[in-house]
Amino acid sequence: MKFILSPSKRQVASSDSFVLTQPHFLSEADKVGRPMQKLSIKQLANRLALSEKLSEEVHQLWQAWEPTGKSPSLAMFQGDVYDGLDFESLTFEEQSRALDQSFIASAVYGILRGSDGICPYRLDLNDKVKIGSSSLTAFWKKKKDDFNLDTELLVDLTSSEYTPLIPITKNIEVIRVDFKEEKAGMLKTVSFFSKKARGLYARWLIQSQLTDTEQLTSFKEEGYDFNESASNDKLLVFSRKA
Repeated sequence: MKFILSPSKRQVASSDSFVLTQPHFLSEADKVGRPMQKLSIKQLANRLALSEKLSEEVHQLWQAWEPTGKSPSLAMFQGDVYDGLDFESLTFEEQSRALDQSFIASAVYGILRGSDGICPYRLDLNDKVKIGSSSLTAFWKKKKDDFNLDTELLVDLTSSEYTPLIPITKNIEVIRVDFKEEKAGMLKTVSFFSKKARGLYARWLIQSQLTDTEQLTSFKEEGYDFNESASNDKLLVFSRKA
């Protein structure tokens, strides 16, 4: 059983002493990343919808980028999802298990293993960047099935933007997990809470070491409970009172 997360804009390079793997789509990442290094500050501001100050920082980030790096991807990403996961507070054994159990969808790398060594970057699937005539999503959708997930069950904790990058084969069961806030009898997605809950769920998977798909519904963190009526065989919904 493994899980997949979305990436985040906020990233911090680390130098943890883990055995790193190499991204599977290394040549494709180079094809995405090298053109980004040629963009001016003004072009980055336009294509990534950045302020002038931020575009200068992102320009420096891309100038330093290489396809491989010394930071395991799962430890490098920060933000709401990764605040929930809180990689740094896991024990070394749990961290090692997390790197082996996780994948991260990426606009630059397609699919990353948690243990893949990479450099920080700034690029989202929805940014105005094309590879040839293809959008980033279209580019990676053509490549995704070349990636071996090496699991029979994948828990999908991505945002809808990155879901199309997940490899789908008949040998792998994919179960999506979603989080809702309940108010006045209505279920609503609140982005901040949903993102953090995905990270909490990933952390729970790492620590619980589940062996049965039926156990996936037993998550009860931060007031969330399994909502059977809103769920089905491929989607598990957890909700809480707002």
